[in-house]
Amino acid sequence: MTVPKNFSQNATTLLSKHPQSMRLYYRISSGRNFVISKMITGATTAIEHQVGLKVTQMYVGVLLRTVHQTANGFGVAGTGDQRLVNGLNQVQTATQKLATGQARLTAGMNKISFAVPNGSVTGQLKQGLNQLGQVSAGLAAGQTVVNTGLSQLAQGEAQGAHRLLAGQQRLLALNDSTKNIDRLAQPVQSTLTDDSAVPNNGTGMSPFAVAIGLFVGALAMGTMFDAYTPVTRPKSAINWWLAKFSVIGVVCGLQTGFLGIALKMGLGLKTMSDAQLWLMLFVGSVLFLSVIYGFRLLLGNFGIWLTTVFLVLQLGSSGGIYPVQLTSNFATVLNPFLPMTYLIDGLRHAISLGGSITTDLWTMTLFIVGVQLLIFGKFLLATRQKTFESLVTK
Repeated sequence: MTVPKNFSQNATTLLSKHPQSMRLYYRISSGRNFVISKMITGATTAIEHQVGLKVTQMYVGVLLRTVHQTANGFGVAGTGDQRLVNGLNQVQTATQKLATGQARLTAGMNKISFAVPNGSVTGQLKQGLNQLGQVSAGLAAGQTVVNTGLSQLAQGEAQGAHRLLAGQQRLLALNDSTKNIDRLAQPVQSTLTDDSAVPNNGTGMSPFAVAIGLFVGALAMGTMFDAYTPVTRPKSAINWWLAKFSVIGVVCGLQTGFLGIALKMGLGLKTMSDAQLWLMLFVGSVLFLSVIYGFRLLLGNFGIWLTTVFLVLQLGSSGGIYPVQLTSNFATVLNPFLPMTYLIDGLRHAISLGGSITTDLWTMTLFIVGVQLLIFGKFLLATRQKTFESLVTK
């Protein structure tokens, strides 16, 4: 999985003039493991959905906050309008007070003129002066109220206008084209590359199925053919070994031929290399027959039982269905020591992956040589101890 460097940056462009998709790149190999490739394909959909959901939530949050701020601007503007009404009422009240003060001032002056015809001062003149002072105080209070109302009005109008303008600018910056809508609805897009695509499930699972078939065929041969008891007195251990395993070699050749024809002509299996397929089938046949006869000849009845256990271990730890990394530490440790591991890998290369099978062939050959040397050692020991005398029919 590859996350581009501009992945997060592209997330900020979905409502701009040039929205960019957020892309994730996946590289799989169906030929390496078909089951896991299908699991990964499903995982890509889940990842795309989860990331896209987070991005959509982010943008919805931005839009809602912008609308909320715009609504606050309208609220502040409404508050300013209310302050305007209050200010006008206060101005009206102050105007009325001014009018009343003016009337009282006029009345006081008239009284002063009437009471002091000859320039003398009475007790009425003092009253008029007091009234004049009260009117002056009223005029000052009215002026203060007017100034306060006008200040509140200006403040409210300024705040409302600022918030409305900020919200308007943010809303105008959001593009609502069809492309923007499409990008916002599906912000994340995945690109899946399969380095070794297989046409169907049968092709993808064929290496594992073929390996099991070869082992089961070898197991059947191991129970039907006696690879130990000589028909005639052997001249040497090598002659004894050749007499028995020449028959096994013929059986391996026939098994390879029948299985290869069934795969190619019967099932129509498409391969990267037919030669590699035929070679792996033959070597796999020899490998499993050698292992099974090795268990049987060296360990007797216990070896036959151990063969079944060995098959189960290979089914779970050879990586035929799931990679061993997804199973257990025990399978991971055991995997390199199982012959089926290398047969499955070689068949995958021959069928779907292409490339060299040299490493698998050499490893399988080492298994064969090792087991055959142990079997030959048993024949050699029996020849020297003449323990076969009671078994020879002629």
